[in-house]
Amino acid sequence: MEIENDAIVLRRPRNKTRQGWAEASKALAQSGDDALVMGEFGNADDAELKW
Repeated sequence: MEIENDAIVLRRPRNKTRQGWAEASKALAQSGDDALVMGEFGNADDAELKW
């Protein structure tokens, strides 16, 4: 999105959305560097859930 001569101009992205993400995810997993940064945590209201 750009402004040209006081007009908002929208253009299609040059690359497909998420192009290369699958390959990058596989490479990350294979390298063993895909651990969670913050760890898992629950929501504040999880204690009230009934299963």
